[in-house]
Amino acid sequence: MTQRTITMLVVSILLGMLIVSQVKTFELINSTLARENTDNIFQQLKILKGKNDALRQEVSKLESNLSQLFNKESALAIVKSEINELMKLEGQVGVFGEGVVITFDGNIGSELMTDMLNELFNAGAQSVTINGLRHTTTTAGFDLLPNRQIFYAGQILTPPITFAGIGDSKKIMEILDSQGGIISRIKDSNKDMAIQVEARSVIQMGSTTQNSAFVD
Repeated sequence: MTQRTITMLVVSILLGMLIVSQVKTFELINSTLARENTDNIFQQLKILKGKNDALRQEVSKLESNLSQLFNKESALAIVKSEINELMKLEGQVGVFGEGVVITFDGNIGSELMTDMLNELFNAGAQSVTINGLRHTTTTAGFDLLPNRQIFYAGQILTPPITFAGIGDSKKIMEILDSQGGIISRIKDSNKDMAIQVEARSVIQMGSTTQNSAFVD
């Protein structure tokens, strides 16, 4: 593999990930603006600002990686690292780390399920499961069945509905619990529903063919 080929491969991978992340973020904001009130719009703009800060960090990482491409060994290590990150996003490998677990004792509906998933990622979650099912880059969205059940990743989700996200638990919980955040919106829409939000020191998520587990 030539130096030029390595450089082009690394740049393509990193820029591709940045572009996809930015596009998904703006799609989330646009869909939210279309149906949410003013308080929630400000909450989403706050999340967008945080996401843009994260993108700036990714750009800085990209610049740092490019400076190492003159060394073939470093370049190959970068390629290997980025491939590993893509495998995590696609659910091909297991992951673990601190994070949060959110449990609802009832069905919150497909739109709020989608918002919950998106807000977890925008709050900094690196990987997410719903009732133990790993969300990946190829997972379809939530479908509402005629009897109001939720169909996701080839299965019907039955309460309790449990979201788990790996990432900085303090930061994620702060965003989820903030005024106008997803938790308060779900509480407003489901007055009698019990909702439990917990920080976990270790969350283990298997690949798409393995089980997930929570460890205190």
